[in-house]
Amino acid sequence: MDRPLRQLEAAVGAGVFWWDSWGPRPSDDVDAVRVAHGQLLNVPRLVPLFENRYLPAVPAAAGNPVFSWYFADVIVYARSSHMHGGAPVQAVSGRCPSGRRSYDTTPGAPTGP
Repeated sequence: MDRPLRQLEAAVGAGVFWWDSWGPRPSDDVDAVRVAHGQLLNVPRLVPLFENRYLPAVPAAAGNPVFSWYFADVIVYARSSHMHGGAPVQAVSGRCPSGRRSYDTTPGAPTGP
């Protein structure tokens, strides 16, 4: 499912998201989206569960975290796919110094592309 990646690319193009590990953000939005797209080709794919909830496809194992993903707003909805319920188990978010969302400094978050 490519929808989460397209949403992230839209956020990059709007100037509201950039991962620090990608290096300096190009000043041109089209170039920034091109760089982001290249980086995002290397991230594990997500398997849709329901609505905006996803499991990582890799590793294919019980107990993977469940992510709630809406554009650049991503939280760990449940630390394990064995946990479920109406409310997030723990919201995880991080902000890089520029104010853009970044997982680079978020404990327990993916380690980048």
